[in-house]
Amino acid sequence: MIFVRVLFCFLIALLLSDCSYLGFKGKIQGTDIFRKFIRLDTIYKLPFSIRNKGTALPLIKKYGDSVYFLNPDQLISNNIFKIMFFNDINKIDSLSFQLPDDIVYISFAADYDISKKYIALLTYDNIIIYNNDSNIIKPIVRFNTRHTYSNIKISGDSCIIYGCEISSSNMGSKTHTTIGIIDIIQEKFVLKSELPDPQGVNFTLFTPRKLIDYDDGKLLLSDATNYLIRIFDNDLNILDTISRKPIKWQYIDDNSYNKVKLPKLINGSYDVKATINSLRPLLNSGSLIKKVNFINNYTILISWIDEIKQTNFDIWEEIDGDWTLVMSDQLGYRPKKSDKFYEMKRVPISQDYYCSDSFILGLDPLPFNIYQWDGTLGELYEATDDYYIYNELSYSLFIHKYVK
Repeated sequence: MIFVRVLFCFLIALLLSDCSYLGFKGKIQGTDIFRKFIRLDTIYKLPFSIRNKGTALPLIKKYGDSVYFLNPDQLISNNIFKIMFFNDINKIDSLSFQLPDDIVYISFAADYDISKKYIALLTYDNIIIYNNDSNIIKPIVRFNTRHTYSNIKISGDSCIIYGCEISSSNMGSKTHTTIGIIDIIQEKFVLKSELPDPQGVNFTLFTPRKLIDYDDGKLLLSDATNYLIRIFDNDLNILDTISRKPIKWQYIDDNSYNKVKLPKLINGSYDVKATINSLRPLLNSGSLIKKVNFINNYTILISWIDEIKQTNFDIWEEIDGDWTLVMSDQLGYRPKKSDKFYEMKRVPISQDYYCSDSFILGLDPLPFNIYQWDGTLGELYEATDDYYIYNELSYSLFIHKYVK
């Protein structure tokens, strides 16, 4: 197995902070702007391997002082699946959940969320909500999703499900942007709605891309081909609009994009590959929004691609009722193989990350304790390649904190 291609991603950690206390021989230097907003909190080398025959990473969440992991490809025994968690890396625990009798695997688990009262699981075609109050947790509410959602959040006694992406299961839909709100106590939907697709939604066929997010009564929806983000309330009224034209932004030609059509249904399936091949040349022809995330209820992190294909990061804060750009155009960085961690002036953010309650978390397939690694990045890549010839996936967890 060759993991060199993905190992730039493991550097979600070390985000421009003073890391001498973590066992490094020196300090990882960063721009003053980055260090003002985002600092490394913790790096964990997870003490377990994860059996994963699919392509999805384990789903990671943070609630309170604990970090939770759901492996979508875990073996299911007696209709029980498990979520591992810890707040001390030396003490790994797990929660056990009972699946409905007709569900025998969760390989298509899309997302889950945890609160003090509830735990909610979103699978390929089900929403299952549990009371968070026993050793083996039984479902209290279940709905069929019909493959229209990809994210789930718990807010009080409500469960919010939403999505904005194109997949082989929803290509025939008129819109690919949906939101639903479930009243858990009444066990019913109080909102089930479709929204017009944002501009450039076809680019969600390329991952990682996240154009929608939700936090405590605010729904965030972004175009892909424009720097334009709309913020809605739970009744889908527009609260605010965020937009800018970065100097390094290059628009993709609308005529070229509009010529790309989603495939028609043939013999019960869609030729997704043909659409991807049609879109691929446009990936390098202009700028795109990669991801939009609520870091917390009043802070938004945006990653976007500029005219020369570099990843940039912006942060917007809601200050006195207005959204203000407080950090902009901060470039990602590709280290050299000859670099050592403690000598690096800048390090990149992983392509895939999760934001929750002012924390930014990421998992990467780094099987070694980074605190004890004294070699170069190139040597680390080679050692990782050798490791994965004989071993199952092993991850390191990187946690940053938004500190402003």
